[in-house]
Amino acid sequence: MESTGYRLGNQVVLVHGAHASALYDLFDGRIQRVSSGLGKVLEGVDGHADVPGKYDASVLESLLRRLAERGFLERCQGNGGQRYSFDSKVPRFPPLRTLSFEIGSGTTAEDFGRILNFIADASRRFSLGSFAFLVGGSCDPAGGLEAVVASGLRHARFSICELWCASEAVGRFKALRSRLPHPGRVFVSEACDPVHGTIGVDEGGVRSVWDWDAGLLPSAMVCRADYYHLLGMYAECYGCLHFDRDWNVFPDVSEMDFFIGRPGAGVGLDDLLRDERLLGYWKVGKDRRDKCRDCELRYACPNPLSRRSRPDRLGSAPANCSYDLERGRW
Repeated sequence: MESTGYRLGNQVVLVHGAHASALYDLFDGRIQRVSSGLGKVLEGVDGHADVPGKYDASVLESLLRRLAERGFLERCQGNGGQRYSFDSKVPRFPPLRTLSFEIGSGTTAEDFGRILNFIADASRRFSLGSFAFLVGGSCDPAGGLEAVVASGLRHARFSICELWCASEAVGRFKALRSRLPHPGRVFVSEACDPVHGTIGVDEGGVRSVWDWDAGLLPSAMVCRADYYHLLGMYAECYGCLHFDRDWNVFPDVSEMDFFIGRPGAGVGLDDLLRDERLLGYWKVGKDRRDKCRDCELRYACPNPLSRRSRPDRLGSAPANCSYDLERGRW
């Protein structure tokens, strides 16, 4: 056994894949891929580690020093090494992170009233993180939507509002934001970008899921403590519910093939959140999907479950991921 003289840096965690490992700097939001051999060494840097035969002492010291220079490791003396630990092994996530609604020119005053009731109920009882609207290009923001967003911001005091709209409507909705009571909590984005977007509304006003022309990009990785926790336990869309314009419920705005149900008389958020199909969907995290489970980047990857290659099998590999697990190339 040989002392390495290093420990993992502040808020740095080590993740192993089938062919390589990765260091996640959750403070600065960086990821460093390393070989599986070096990953085995790093598994024990807080104390002593067995050095794989392919590394001699000078090569190993050079590799560790370079990682330390980049802030992924830091020097320690004696028994001073202590691995970064989180406050809780089982962090608590709100049961409802996002409610999203699809609206268009056919959305009625009754629909808007129903939407507001859902937002108010979710905020009061379920710690709603955000509410969002997938808006058809013909929808007038000065109509019922403006009133619902303003009321929603008042009811959900600590939530943000997202408006996903077609490119030609972005200007109108940014003007709407300036008229709202809490404009700093309102975000307007283009939902029909076929390169970066995951959802949109086609020319006929029908919700659709866009393909990423360039596939999954490394720049899309999200290296944060909350996301690391989330993806270690659940699917990316945990705590999300989407209602299309006919009030059909899906577990994510980008999901087209996994229908949960349709709320009717006497069916509220409690009933939807207890639905076994929804709970089962949320539990299909990266560790339960083909290819993803072997990837060292899995706890930073936002690629949604809806991108699976087989719509009828939740655990199938992603259809849009070109990442070569063995070579670490896109």
